[in-house]
Amino acid sequence: MGALASPAWLPGSRVTLKPRSVAILLDPGRRRRRRRLRKAAGLVLGGGVLFALGVVSRREGQQPLPPPGAHEAPASISEAPGRRGCLHDLEQMRVSFQVAAPTRGVETPVEVTGSLAGLTLVPRGRRVALMDCQLARALAQAAPLFRGVGVDRLYFSAAYDYRNRRRSKVLSAHAGGLAIDVHEFGGPQGTLNVTRDFESGVGRWKELDPARGDVDGCIGHPRTQAGRRLRELACGLKHHRRFGVIITPDDDTDHRDHLHLEALPEPAGDHAILQRLPDALVAAGPPLPRSAAARCGSHLALR
Repeated sequence: MGALASPAWLPGSRVTLKPRSVAILLDPGRRRRRRRLRKAAGLVLGGGVLFALGVVSRREGQQPLPPPGAHEAPASISEAPGRRGCLHDLEQMRVSFQVAAPTRGVETPVEVTGSLAGLTLVPRGRRVALMDCQLARALAQAAPLFRGVGVDRLYFSAAYDYRNRRRSKVLSAHAGGLAIDVHEFGGPQGTLNVTRDFESGVGRWKELDPARGDVDGCIGHPRTQAGRRLRELACGLKHHRRFGVIITPDDDTDHRDHLHLEALPEPAGDHAILQRLPDALVAAGPPLPRSAAARCGSHLALR
């Protein structure tokens, strides 16, 4: 087919068209199909470009742009509101620690790596001293009490351990890093072994109300010096404002070989019932009366 005359609105011009082009012009359906094909080709080409950019960015060590609606990474523990105070306290007490990676169930995970205000945590097995910052702070603040009974080493089996309480479907305080199980206490006066040295039933325990400050009744009348030291320690911790729950062989057979020391977390505050973790029962009451503390020695310090 030869040249076609141009339309009347384009005078004096002539356009040479190929037969296929004339067929497309005369067939509207074919024109629509060609437009759809061009649009699809554009989408494919655009997707290929984006994919190539993503590959290049990864090769250069850069992260591609996040998809729409993606959340930003959470702030680090040391920058999160409400957590800096505890970490600051550990630094002020010169506790050797490092902030741990985000840990399931733990609000402010730390690993104690050295001295804890003069105390040393010695693991049984290969466990590390991973716990919530508030437990580390409680142990450091109770260090004078430990030293008062001749203890500077704590041999523990578990601190952080994400599990339920025994024979229960409820999370343990260990799941929050707020409790530590100590089997032996070492120091210059020798080692105190809970299984061997703790004397059960020689003083008030289960029915004891720390708010009344009955430390004498709590200690009772142990037969041995080692038994007295262990009960002085347990009773002192039971009255300490930073600990919410202390469990001993006086409580049940599950604790016949260790003491369960559980920190009272914030923001529950002093003398409150811990709702978040069911291991915590009723917290310690008001400060121990000075007369009772004096009778039991300076290591049972007022809180």
